[in-house]
This record gives sequence, C-alpha cells and structure tokens, in this order.
Amino acid sequence: MIGKLETVVLDTRDPRALAGFYADLLGARIVTDEDDWVSIVDAEGRRLSFQTSPEHQETRASANRPPDGDTGNGARG
Repeated sequence: MIGKLETVVLDTRDPRALAGFYADLLGARIVTDEDDWVSIVDAEGRRLSFQTSPEHQETRASANRPPDGDTGNGARG
C-alpha cells in the first residue's frame, strides 16, 4: 500500500493568524484550534496545520515586503 499524506505542518509565531489567512484564501474551515496548534481542512479534505514556533524566522521575501502589500512594481500583493 502506498502511504497517504495526511497533513502539511507549517511553523509560525502566530498559528491562529496564519491559519485564518489560509482558511480565507483556500475556502477552508478551522477544525482544530489549540494554544499552539491550529488545523484547517478544505472541501476536498486537504489539511494544513500550523504550530507555534517562537524561534521561527521570517523568510527574506516576506521580511522585505512593505506592510501595506505594495510589491514595489506597481502590482498589489
């Protein structure tokens, strides 16, 4: 039998905020909401989970993005 990927887990300093963002983006719903772990599932059953990682460092791309979403090239991000 071939294995099945059940969830993808992302580290973040704020799991509720990131889960809420992805839930809105993907049309998913929050199915687990704990202090340090939040999971969302979309209509197809795909699951993303977000865990607290106090030492998590932003990627250079997100750290360099202006807070208003202006990408600097005329497009809005």
